[in-house]
Amino acid sequence: MHGLARGKQRSRLWLAGGIGVLVMAFTLPALANSQKSSGGKGDAPQKEGAAGDEAQAMYERGMELIQEGRFQDALERFEKAHKKRKDEPEFLNMVAYSQRKVGRLEDAFESYHRVLAMDPTFAPAREYLGEAHIQAALHQLDALREYGDRANGEYERLAAALREAAAALTAGPVDGKLPVPENKAW
Repeated sequence: MHGLARGKQRSRLWLAGGIGVLVMAFTLPALANSQKSSGGKGDAPQKEGAAGDEAQAMYERGMELIQEGRFQDALERFEKAHKKRKDEPEFLNMVAYSQRKVGRLEDAFESYHRVLAMDPTFAPAREYLGEAHIQAALHQLDALREYGDRANGEYERLAAALREAAAALTAGPVDGKLPVPENKAW
């Protein structure tokens, strides 16, 4: 293996570790907070009446399908539940989550933003939106890698930006906030 390929392999390994830190830093606190505030994933508010019962049943089946890894089937259930109860952010949040899991990132971004328009403090949507951005960044890295040598610089700069974000998470908050590098070229 020549030096550039070995360096890229080391870079990918370092990046993978950094992304793991990023995902854990985003996921664990948000999951803990969402479980405290909403009773955990899967506890959508109950609504009286036939439409509410039917929507709730579809939502619950969707959650079962998520546990089975059947994201497309879950998406269909969540979309039906949301259609019956458009005012329920958890239903739309799980539509977005399922869209992300089946690779429809643009739709997921739009749905997460709609959830946050309904309730700007809906923590699970914030968590999943952050995870979607990480997923999108990794897709871009993969695309750059496929370009070969002509995109080495772009690949390395994006990888460096992700490593820097992971390092900021590892370092922890300063004055109660994560240090977001505002004056970076990226």
